[in-house]
Amino acid sequence: MPRPAPRGGYSARAKAAWKNWWTSPVARAWSEADRDSVEMLMRMVDEFWREPTAAMTAQIRMLKDTLGLTPKGRQDRRWLLPEEAQQAPQLSVIDGGEDKGSNVRRMRAVDADAG
Repeated sequence: MPRPAPRGGYSARAKAAWKNWWTSPVARAWSEADRDSVEMLMRMVDEFWREPTAAMTAQIRMLKDTLGLTPKGRQDRRWLLPEEAQQAPQLSVIDGGEDKGSNVRRMRAVDADAG
């Protein structure tokens, strides 16, 4: 956790958030350079739980998006959690139509069971 800790230590909710972030599958995609952002997020979350404000909520949401900690953030980065990857549609290539000389290709989602 970030040092120095605030007077009285971090709130229980901030500590739980820290643990959840670092045990999340997205943490494997972070580099050492992302650690500062995660530490900043920890301090913001701790501050939020001590004195919540609407402005802090927006800042926390944006930083969580940036780190891929929200569904929107993962979607923006094209990241899938393991359980999401298992549910992702399979794509198949279909040809460009009747023009056999065409190099146009389209993708479409198909059921995995449809073969």
